Amino acid sequence: MGMAISRRPDEPTFTVTRGLIAAALALLGFAVLVEDWPNRSRAFMQRHPADDFAFHVAAMLVASLIADLLWMLWRFLRWRTGSRRDLLVHHFLAMPAFAYAFAHRVGFALIAIAATTELLTACSGVINAGTLTARPALQVWGRRGAYAVLVVWRIPFWLALAVVSLRILIDPVARAGLAVEYAILFATTLLLLALDVYWVVELNGEQRDAERGVRESAALTFRANEESR
Repeated sequence: MGMAISRRPDEPTFTVTRGLIAAALALLGFAVLVEDWPNRSRAFMQRHPADDFAFHVAAMLVASLIADLLWMLWRFLRWRTGSRRDLLVHHFLAMPAFAYAFAHRVGFALIAIAATTELLTACSGVINAGTLTARPALQVWGRRGAYAVLVVWRIPFWLALAVVSLRILIDPVARAGLAVEYAILFATTLLLLALDVYWVVELNGEQRDAERGVRESAALTFRANEESR
């Protein structure tokens, strides 16, 4: 749910702002995770007859993704600047599942908990803060954080949801009344897993390039200081 989406001068500022919003959403998502932890064996799937805390967090997550899509559309219409295909796939993949959830009032807790994965977008904000302040080291730390979020939290989280939803799907008693919802969850988590593995590979390459740049910059500064003595 969100790496940087362009190289335009206006993009870093937008992504830093988006990162702050994502960090706040992630904190709310962890609050729902603690609240709904007893329901983990059901992959946090439940029906919500009333608008509870999870509903409002889920609504804010959906609103943030819609804002992202509108921003991408505006950039294309205003500057003819395309957006990253992997990010578009990620957002458009989530929207049908969210639409189903709100139409059937089901899965708000799961969507709210999924907001914890927005920590990746928060790390993108750190990376772009490094761009705005011309601090390559900050970009390196942002990428390290993004890598940690992917490997330590997002991929295990999607994998756990996939395993639990598959286990429930093959049990006629367990899936009763929610077969469609668990099928959607299983398919969605597999696709999200594939995207996150792709982002890990991307980040590995970007991190190597960034760390090489920091080392070269430090070496140039050292030589310049030596020559000035």
